[in-house]
Amino acid sequence: MRRLISILLLILTYLSLPAQRNPQPHFRNYSTQHGLPSPEVYCAFQDSRGYLWFGTDNGAARFDGYAFRTYDARDGLTSNVVFNIHEDVKGRIWFGTMTGEAFILERDTIVPYRYNHLVQRHQKQFNTAKLKYLDQDETAYFELVSLGILQIDARGRDSLITSTRPLSRLAVDINGTTRFLRTYIGRFNEKDFGGWLDYENKHRLVQVEFAFQKGRVQIELPHNIGFCEYAWDVQKFSSGHYLVVSCGQLFCLKEGELLWAVPFSGQTAEIIEDASQAIWFCLLFGKGLRRYRDLDALRNGEYDLFLDGLSISNIYQGLKGLDFGRKSEVRSRKSEYGTK
Repeated sequence: MRRLISILLLILTYLSLPAQRNPQPHFRNYSTQHGLPSPEVYCAFQDSRGYLWFGTDNGAARFDGYAFRTYDARDGLTSNVVFNIHEDVKGRIWFGTMTGEAFILERDTIVPYRYNHLVQRHQKQFNTAKLKYLDQDETAYFELVSLGILQIDARGRDSLITSTRPLSRLAVDINGTTRFLRTYIGRFNEKDFGGWLDYENKHRLVQVEFAFQKGRVQIELPHNIGFCEYAWDVQKFSSGHYLVVSCGQLFCLKEGELLWAVPFSGQTAEIIEDASQAIWFCLLFGKGLRRYRDLDALRNGEYDLFLDGLSISNIYQGLKGLDFGRKSEVRSRKSEYGTK
């Protein structure tokens, strides 16, 4: 399981200023001293009423702009490590936990998701499980690392979306979303797994399979390192381009074709395209937060760096009218690598 990173809770107002040429970001740091249940924060979410929610290794916290309210085992959240938070069309808050189980908050009462057993029956086959997406019709999508994406509808009908290969990176396109649901596929018990692993290492390739509503696209992306770890990320943009981060490289694709690739050092927690089409990288292991003006800047390695030395899991637009504190340091970087 990927090492969990201890991070500080940071609320970013930079995204609320896309029209300004040189906006100055402001940050306010909230910690356990302010009521956050833990400094280890895995996700951030803003609900339809404006509350900010944070998933930690010690329960979930709701922030109203003044104080935190913690939800934990005493409230019915019996699995206390919260990786994901979502809201359904009824206004209920869903928590996805480290065990793969989901819990639902309604009128200050937390109850287990009625179909948790459908996730748990695969527990010997996946590494970790996360509630990654909740559709308007209450269809839930769980990432089962090593196995695939498990889809469960409101009536308890489930289906597993996985790769046709025992070793791959799987990106699932969900209608109505701007992002792929992605996971690593490593079905180690299948007899062909070792052969595919040798094939990847020998040819220095990373295998990616895109699952669309109308079919599948498989692509093999070249890299120049000896061993490729399973950690990876993928993001699609309004321009129709796809970005894959894997094996120490950034790969830019469109319509299944590789357009360019450049070296990249860092492990992403999230990639976001904002309203101005700027691209934000939330990075782990103390690499901070990067803002690339556009895809050309990304290719040329030109970015603004914020919060250097910290690990960032999410960024969200700040609520209007709130003062988020002092100005932070901004560092601009020119190209640090060539293109090919």
